[in-house]
Formats: sequence, C-alpha cells, structure tokens
Amino acid sequence: FLDHAAAYSVALAGSHYVVAGGQSSVLWDPYHPPEGLDYWAALAKLDLSGNVVDWETFDDEPDHNIAYSVIPSYSGPDTIDGYVVTGSRHVAFEEDGHNYYTPYVWLMKVTTNLDTILWQNTFGEPFFHFGNSVIQDDTGFVIGGQKNIGTLSTYAGYMIRTDNSGNLDWEIDGYMFDGGGILYPWIGHGTEIHSIKETSTGDYILGTTSGIIKVNVVSGSPLTHAWTAGDGSYSSVQQTADGGYIGVGSKLVEVAGADDRYDVVLTKLDAGGAVTWSRTFGRLTVGLGGAGLGDRGRDVIQTSDGGYALVGTTQSYAWHGGSDMWLIKTDSGGIMQWDLVLGNEGDDYGRALVEAPDGGFVLVGSMTWEGSMRMWMLKIRPGGFIPPTPSFTYTPDSPFFVEETVHFNATGSTDDNPLDVYDWDFGDDQTGSGSTPDHTYIRPDTYTVTLYVTDDDGVRRETSQDLTAVALAVQWKRSYGDSGDYGWDIVTSGDGGFVIAGQWKWTSTNQDFWVFKTDGQGNVIWDSKFNAGTYSYYRSGALAVTRAHNGGYVAAGYREKMDAYGAKTFDVWIVKVNDDGTMDMDWDDDGTPEGYKYFFTGPDKTEQAYDIEPTGDDGYIIAGYAIREYDPPWTEDTHYRNDMWLIKTDIGGVLDWDETYSPGDLNDHLQGYGVAPTADNGFVVTGNFSRGPYSSGDHRIVTIKTDSGGAEQWRASGTAGDPRKTFGRWVCQTPDLGYVVAGRHNNLAALQKLTPSGGQDWLQTWGESSLPYIQNATKTPDGGFAMVGSHTTDMVNYYDDLYVARTDSEGKIAWEWDYPIDGATENGQSILALPDGSFIILAAQPHVSHGSTLLLKYGPNLVPSGDFTYTPDPPEVGRDVEFTASADDPDGSVVGYIWRFGDGTDPEPTSEGAASHTFAAPGDYTVTLTMVDDDGGENLVSHDFTVVERTTIPGDMDGDGDLDGVDLASFAEAYAEAFGAVEGVDPNYNADVDLNDDGRVDEDDLANFADIWASDGS
Repeated sequence: FLDHAAAYSVALAGSHYVVAGGQSSVLWDPYHPPEGLDYWAALAKLDLSGNVVDWETFDDEPDHNIAYSVIPSYSGPDTIDGYVVTGSRHVAFEEDGHNYYTPYVWLMKVTTNLDTILWQNTFGEPFFHFGNSVIQDDTGFVIGGQKNIGTLSTYAGYMIRTDNSGNLDWEIDGYMFDGGGILYPWIGHGTEIHSIKETSTGDYILGTTSGIIKVNVVSGSPLTHAWTAGDGSYSSVQQTADGGYIGVGSKLVEVAGADDRYDVVLTKLDAGGAVTWSRTFGRLTVGLGGAGLGDRGRDVIQTSDGGYALVGTTQSYAWHGGSDMWLIKTDSGGIMQWDLVLGNEGDDYGRALVEAPDGGFVLVGSMTWEGSMRMWMLKIRPGGFIPPTPSFTYTPDSPFFVEETVHFNATGSTDDNPLDVYDWDFGDDQTGSGSTPDHTYIRPDTYTVTLYVTDDDGVRRETSQDLTAVALAVQWKRSYGDSGDYGWDIVTSGDGGFVIAGQWKWTSTNQDFWVFKTDGQGNVIWDSKFNAGTYSYYRSGALAVTRAHNGGYVAAGYREKMDAYGAKTFDVWIVKVNDDGTMDMDWDDDGTPEGYKYFFTGPDKTEQAYDIEPTGDDGYIIAGYAIREYDPPWTEDTHYRNDMWLIKTDIGGVLDWDETYSPGDLNDHLQGYGVAPTADNGFVVTGNFSRGPYSSGDHRIVTIKTDSGGAEQWRASGTAGDPRKTFGRWVCQTPDLGYVVAGRHNNLAALQKLTPSGGQDWLQTWGESSLPYIQNATKTPDGGFAMVGSHTTDMVNYYDDLYVARTDSEGKIAWEWDYPIDGATENGQSILALPDGSFIILAAQPHVSHGSTLLLKYGPNLVPSGDFTYTPDPPEVGRDVEFTASADDPDGSVVGYIWRFGDGTDPEPTSEGAASHTFAAPGDYTVTLTMVDDDGGENLVSHDFTVVERTTIPGDMDGDGDLDGVDLASFAEAYAEAFGAVEGVDPNYNADVDLNDDGRVDEDDLANFADIWASDGS
C-alpha cells in the first residue's frame, strides 16, 4: 500500500500493528531519501488481520520529514496513549549570512488514530542528523542516531534523552570533547547508532556500525561505556531471555581478486559481552536470479520457542529479480531452520519484524509493484516451514563430451508438498527450468551445476554438483584418391551418408570433375568422374556441391578451355548427378542430352564458381567471379578486373539471371566465395576485394546484399586488411535477420556479424600465433558456428595442420582443434555439423602420395579399445590362422569388427570378434583390426608378423598341420596297403607311412604312429 513508499519500522501495540516509513511523489531507493527533498513521513495502523485501520502522511508539514522508528507510547503499564516516532526533519536557519536547510533528529508523538500531532521537537545543529531508533523508559524517551558536522563524509553516534513531552534532557555524540579529548570515543567518528534497547538493568544496548555496544547509566553522568563486541555492522540488537544479547546486521567479506561481498551476520553475546557464537548467511557467488553479493540483516527478535527470527535484504539469493526480502528462522544456536526469500520483479527490501500473537511473523519493508515502490507489510503463518530437499542425477556420467546432450533429472527431489518450480544454473551462463531439462556444453571445462527447487510455500533450496566436459574425439577417418585428388566440398546425402565434390587428377596436366558418395561411416558407395575436355590437355573440377530439389546432387566449379589466342581460360561449369552417381542427361537447357551446364561471359574471359546453394523457388544460386575489362590477347602486362558474379538458375539449370558486381577500377578485384538465400527471397554473397600486391596491397572482406533479381541493395566493405590477405569465405543469415561472415582478416581467423542493413555489429578475430586460414563454415544446432581451414604450427617447414574452431552465437571461441600429421600439410575444406553434436570434416592433403582427400568424423563418443591374438604363432603358409579379438566400449557396446590381413584380400567384417584366414605365401604382414561401437566410433589395432613355410608333421596325411580323425583313417588305409613293402623294390611302398624312414613299412612304423597320435592326435 502507498505508492512510492517504504516501511522502516513496525511495532505490535495491543490489538494493532503500527508501521512507520516514508513516501515520495517519485520512485526512490528506500535506503536513500530521494533528491530534491521530495519526501515525507508515513504512518499506518493495521488490525491483527492486516486490514488498514488508519493511515496518515505528513506531506502537509512545512518541512520535509521521514520516520525511521515507531513505538507505542504508554501512560500506564497497559495504556497506549499514542505513538512516538523518530527520524529526521529539515530545519531552516541562517548563519553567518548563509541560509541552510538540513535534517535534524525528529521526535514526534501522535494520537492513537494517527491524525493529530500531540507534540514534536527537533534536535541538532546546522548539519545532518538522523534519529534511527527510539525507546521509552520510566522517565521519557531515548533516541539513538547519527550526526555529521562540517564537511565530514561519515557520521558519529548521537544519543538524546527527552522527558515524556519530548523536551531535551541530555544529548551526547561522538564529536564532543573537552581538554582531555573526545568524551565518547565509543560512538566516535564512523560510528552510526541504528538500534537502541533498554536492558534489564536499566542500561542500554546499541546496534552500531562499529559493533554491539553496551553503555551503562551512571548517576551524575549521562552514560559510560561498558564494552563493545561483535564483528560487523549491526542494525538491530536486543536482550535475550538468558540475560545476553542478540544482534543482526551485515559483515564485509573481502575476497581476493573479486568484488567484496556482504553477508548477513547474527551474533549472540553473553551478559558480559563475550561472543557465544556468530553466524553468517550469504553466498560465495550470486545465485540464479540474484543481483549481487550484498546481503544485509535489518532486524532480529527472539522468538517464543527460544530461537531467533531475522529479516533483511538479499541480493545473492534474490530469485524474483533485483533484491528480495529475506526472512531467516534459526534455533537457539543460530542454526538456520528455514528461510523465505520474498519479493517481486524489481527491488524489494525487508526492514523490520515482530512476532504475531499466534506465533507467526509480521514483516515490513518495501516492494516494487507495477513500476512503483510500495510500503509492504505481510504476515507469515505460524509453525514454520519444512524446506524441500533438492537432488538431481544426469546422464551421461561426467566427464562427458562437449556438444553431447546431457540429460538432467530432478524428480528425486522431495518436499512435504508438491514442488512448484525447478530452476537450473548450468554453470556456463545458461539456465533452464523443469524437472528433466537437457543441456549441451560447448566449451571443455569443469562446470558447477546448481538445481534450485521451490515448493508451494515459496521455500527455495539448492544443491550443486561439479561436472566436466571434455573435447571431442576422432570417431573415424577415411582417405580417398591419390596425389592431387582433392575433395573441396561436402553435403549430407539425405540417407545418412555424404556426397563429396572435387577434382580428380589423372595425369600431370589433366583433371576431372569428381563427385563421390559415401555411407555414414565414410565408405565409398559410388565414385564418378566427369570429363569436360575441350582440347588435349584440360582441367576441370567441382568446388561446391548441394542436394538437388528433385533428387540427386548439383555440383558447381570450372572447366578449362582454350581461347582464340591460345590462352587457357575457365568457364563456370555445373553438373547434375543422379542418386546412383550417373550424370543426369535430361538436365539441359536446349533439349540436347548433355547433363551439364556451363556459363561464361565471353570466349576470351575466365570465370569460376566457388559456391552453390538451393533457393526457395526450387532453383539454385551460384557465386564466383568473372574477369572483366581487358583487351586480348592476354600478356603479363594486361590490365584487367575481377567482378563478383552471381548466377541464378531454375530447377533444371536454365539461367534465370546473372549479375556482376564491380570492384571499381582496372587492376581491382572482387571475388565471390560464399552465397546464401535470405528471408526476403534475396541473396547475400561474400568474398574479398583486393588492390595491389598480395603482401602489401589493400584487401578487404566485402559482403553484398541483393534483391531476388540480383540488384545490389547494399555493400559492406570491411576495414582494410593490409598487408595480409583478407577475405570472406562463407556467409549465412541469422535469426535476427543480420548476417555472419566467416573468413580471414589481417592474417587472423575472423567471424564478422553484420546488421540487417550491412553495418558491422561485431568482428571477432583470433590466431595471432598460428596464422589460421578459414576456408568454410557451418551453423551449429545451438545457433553457433564451426569453421574449418588450416593453421601453421611448424614455422620451420611451414606445414599446415587441419584446423577447426567452434564459437557461440556471438563469435566467442568455444574450442579449437587441429589434426597434425607429421611431415605433411592438411588443409580443411568443408565442415558439416550433425544433430548428434558431431562434425564431419573434409580436408586436402597435398603432400601425400596416396589418399590426398581426408574425411573424418569428430564427435562426442568414446571409441572402443582392445587387442587381438592369433594361433598358430608363427603362422604358416596354407594353414588356417585363427584370430580372436578382445574389445570393450566405455560408453556403449562393440557391434562390429573389420579384419584387414595385409595380403591384398578384401576386408572381412564380422559381428563377433573372431576370424580365420589362410595366407598363400610367406612374408611379413600387418594385420589390422577395426573395432566399431554402437555410435559408429572406430579404433584400430595392428600387429606385424611373419608367415613362414609350412612345417611337415609326421602322420599328417592331409597336410593341414594337425593330426585328427581324417589322418588316422588315412594312415590306417595306407599302412594296410603298403605293409611289408620295401622302397625301390615294391611298387606299393608309401613313404608317408614309413615313419622311421628305414625304407620298409613294418610294425615299427605303426608303433611310431601310435606314439605320435598319443601325444598330438585329436
């Protein structure tokens, strides 16, 4: 109630509550009166049910005023004759020719219905004074407050005693001195009195910014200091039932390397001022929804159960927004039993409380409501609250991978009533809600995850666990082609596989348009090369590929031709490929079954395409460049200009339109590398502008926005990247209709955000030490970006390594990864982000003789591990070798085994970890086992061994290397036929059964076989 108002004090007066505070005509901070002296005191009287019975504001008083404390005034033991208020009231005066208007301590008594001032008085001198607390004793009233003199920025304590009519009896302050110095140093400079209570001995206990102070009343002297205790600034203090004291306030906690924080402090003293215990309440870090680390206790009471209740304000636990009122109930030892954080959106404050006759609590303060600060009074039911018990589990177990979905489950949390709210702080500046949320981490790190549960009483509790996210792992890798065979772009095939486009070099001067398809594990399904030769030595290649609207794929690139002067130039060439890898011969623009398109600006000029994307009207948009403005024939001194070029076709590849975009003068160059359709059916294309030499010229990222017909709408030309190459390689539109460009700037990896009108929103660059080169990029499922290219880690030989960088939606690095191969260069060309958090990465390896195109999967999965054994050892030619694998998958199961025996035979897949193989020739072999898990992750293990010539075993009639029933039967038959035969004499002699080699088959040979069978037969 009362707009722009705050309550500072509440008192239980018989069958009513009386509340004191202040009001203004403007929104204000209740801790500081508004500027312009636009405030006044406000009193309210409520019945025990919270109904406002009377209220009064003092805005019609001639001077500005505010009430900080209110008590009932008694004319007898049980007779309330009014209410007494202290606070401040401005007083005008003139001194030394100057006019002043400053606050004095104000003491006022009003009638029980609040509408009549019975008497009032002010105390002080021409500076700043405030009355913060007032009590009544047998002879009058005592005020505790603060005063300031001169230009001092801090206050000293100020105490005033009056008679029952408000007339001054005595006053003391921390500035008073005589010849011996300060008379009352215990309330000296820097000490403000915020609370005063009378003790059972008629003395006073003070809550001050310098601790809890006990002062004694001594005849002949206003007060003497007994002791000071406590560590903190105390806003409220009272005597306890055991003769000791309890005080509440705030305590500064200095944190090295971080902002200081304030905790609520609750301190119990014995009767002599010794600390019995002291508790603090607050957070080390800001809780979910919190506004800071400022927690302050404002008022405390001893409750009827011997414990304590305190009220104040919390920022660190404030989950409603801004700051919140905080009620804490403790036992007699200061241990929290329960607490309530109360508030609304905006700043809310708790200032005072009393225990209600029924054992509940009445709290007062201020709440932000509908844009206004309002006086706030609320009743908390008796009996207390049982806090909920939060608990959560998660899968997969920690450590888990970045990019991997983590499933959280808080359904194990308990309470005596249903839980209303589940809030999550995932520790990475992201939050969530609900009992079973999912979350994905994108940065390798250890995170503190905190679950907050709130029951239907508004009681909130939290629990935390530390979780670790680790970097992704290579799942598998494949290589394709030979030296000079490069894949430049990749697209998903729609059936779980991938289609790669590039160039196939089949002689030192000839190369073909290359398109091939793999399954989801990178195994080739079909492989197609398309010849576009126009003369004996030609080159062609695919630089980009996309899925076709009507099935199959469309690849774009270039083909080489000879101009009229014998110079080699290039045309833009696009090819439609069917799902089976054959050229779509029906895809033509003139009725002839040619299966491809080429677009060019003239027979003597060069054009090239770098990107192709599907459009919303079932067509295609192609970005590249075209040479303009030169006079043939071509020579080293020819002046020319590259124009950025867009080509728009329909679904059949028929030209809709093409537009070029000029860089300006001759010898200026503008090339398009990446293009994307936009939400308004237009297009955005990015590339680079260059002027002058590579190492010292003017290089810029240039992005152009067009309408649906290719007409330029705006051009964004970045800052000059001199002296290093600067370019945009990839572009997309963002959900806010802006644009993100990936590329390079000043030899650094760069991600640039443009506004919808082409202005630069931000530019993130990185990689000062490794010269990263960004070739392509993709959007990630969470709205971030992944870029691929290369960077230089070997500054001696200048080998480049495959390089991947992942950012969030604001271009801030989440992780970086490189894939070095010793003595070789790997250049990342294209990247796909899969829904499961994996990345498919395409790279070129120009320094290898076999497998120049590299494809690998980098994802959130632990690959299997294991080994294998084999028998016999050593293996023998022509004899079965039995292989047995032992494999394990840490986060799943092993579902397949692939054996490569190193002898030119096809790989042998098995579902079980066993295989049998026979080697046809002796020699050294490397046998490799590939273990495949249920997530497609692979791991390899290899063993080298030597296959030897087969060893002859006596009695091994079939020569299979062992003795078995077949040999037994064969020996018996041959022995019977040859018995008694002599070598060279009898034609039925058989050396296979002459086991003792004596030239005669007899009983000795049978005995030898029996011995051999007994030891080796099976």
